[in-house]
Amino acid sequence: MKTSKLLWFAVLPLAALTLSVSQCESTQHRGVKLPLTETVPPKPARFDPKQSVAVFVGIRRFTTDPRVADVPYAVDDAVDLAYTLAIERNADLVAPGNVVLALSGEPYKMESKERLKALREEGATVVPADRDSLSESLQTQARQVGRDGIFIASFATHGFSSDGVPYVLASTSLLNSPATSLSTASVLETIGTSAAARSLVFIDACRQRIQTRTRATPLNLPTGAPLITGLKRFTGQVVLYAAAAGNYAYDDDVARNGVFTAAILEGLRCNVAPNSRGFMTVEMLAAHANETVRKWLRRRGHPVASAIQLSTDGDTKSMPVATCPGTTPDRPESVRVDGSTMTVYGLDGVKLWHREIAGGIVQKEVADLDEKEGKEVIVATGNSITVFRPSGAQWWSTDPTRPNLLVKNFFVADITTRKKRIVVLSNGADGGEPSYLSVFQPGGRQEGGYPDSSHLRRVTVAAQTARHKRMLVVAGDHNVFLLDPKNVSRPVWYGTVTPRSVTIERVDVTDYGNDGIRDLAVHTSAGHTLHLDFQGKLLGKPIGDAQFQLLARK
Repeated sequence: MKTSKLLWFAVLPLAALTLSVSQCESTQHRGVKLPLTETVPPKPARFDPKQSVAVFVGIRRFTTDPRVADVPYAVDDAVDLAYTLAIERNADLVAPGNVVLALSGEPYKMESKERLKALREEGATVVPADRDSLSESLQTQARQVGRDGIFIASFATHGFSSDGVPYVLASTSLLNSPATSLSTASVLETIGTSAAARSLVFIDACRQRIQTRTRATPLNLPTGAPLITGLKRFTGQVVLYAAAAGNYAYDDDVARNGVFTAAILEGLRCNVAPNSRGFMTVEMLAAHANETVRKWLRRRGHPVASAIQLSTDGDTKSMPVATCPGTTPDRPESVRVDGSTMTVYGLDGVKLWHREIAGGIVQKEVADLDEKEGKEVIVATGNSITVFRPSGAQWWSTDPTRPNLLVKNFFVADITTRKKRIVVLSNGADGGEPSYLSVFQPGGRQEGGYPDSSHLRRVTVAAQTARHKRMLVVAGDHNVFLLDPKNVSRPVWYGTVTPRSVTIERVDVTDYGNDGIRDLAVHTSAGHTLHLDFQGKLLGKPIGDAQFQLLARK
């Protein structure tokens, strides 16, 4: 049977609205999953996910009018689009905490159920899909979107026209009662009058069969897609409709998504060639969706010249909506922190992915720990070290210190040419004593730890010569010592600087005798420097008050 489905895509000024609405319901498959991926272009204006907002509507069941047929995969459409745009790396258009999901019914696919759970955990809000809740959510998001954000909206539901005006159904809508539904014109106006400079709207809502099969008397409701060029457009607006004017949208029982939504997700996941700069633009995404849906219809005996509709304003056709891995550098090169948000960038400033990190970020680094897939991202927060793979997936996380200790700093040490270790220095939560030094293998296994009753401040790696093994040089307020990275539980030697009124400012690696053998220069608060060899022996005579005393040696 033929089913109809209407999808509408609109891009407004610097904010995007993604609307996935099933206006027409289908007895056929609604199938391919569409990931919506956003790429942050190096040159074009970037959308700030924290200033962006989104409303995703998915209405599988209609609770008030028993005549209205279910839209089997509508909730899956809403959840899959939200997950792609807010969490998946290629999109990242909106922060999960700025996402509203208006749902009626449960997702069909287990994968979509897991995505809904992940969205909730990341801060997305789930509300009912009745008419009042939908109107309130759109108006609230319109007030909250920022100028540098994008307003995204998607509707997956039923749709119909009355007196030439297209409507989408809420979960409580009544057939033949436009007042209980939402007009697409009012939705666009709410989005278009917000502060966002861009908006992105998907409408998947034009199905041929809006009534349940148990109803013998069909209603005289036009459910074909309206002509969206006749709708009022707003500055920076892009509208993608799931069906051509007068035609219907369909469901795919294999993909368990709308056919149109599946094509959009496919395009955003870069399963189609991007432009020369590696970006998927609005125009390219629409062309891919149109061709994919047209082929799907043709295979089922519904040949059409055009399968979907696209309406754009200004230069929004060339607006990038996804960054495609493999065509632009997609390996981490730098990290920026804004509050609790860590954003990772590749070459040329291309945004790769971001994560919300609980607790204050003490330090972040990018380093190739295992020399396999590219550089990992290492983050220190509180008393934990967390390592992310180049793709953004968490590799491992651990608490390297005791509960009352906080990470002061860490560094990636080249212990040998083939062995890298993460060396972590932690101090008391109140900034005082004691301290703890940990050494971790790239995969997260702790090789050892060394507790010290004093307050340690700095650690570095150095070797006496190129032929000698590398050692950890550790310094505190008054103590300096050497640790073997392979066995940090006991110092190679341990010494202190006296008197207590003199503190250690820093320790440098130098060549005191100009003989090609490295030594340690201990700079003190008294303005004098003590020179030590790698065995802890004092070189030369102390000058001034500062003295060095070797206390222990292995």
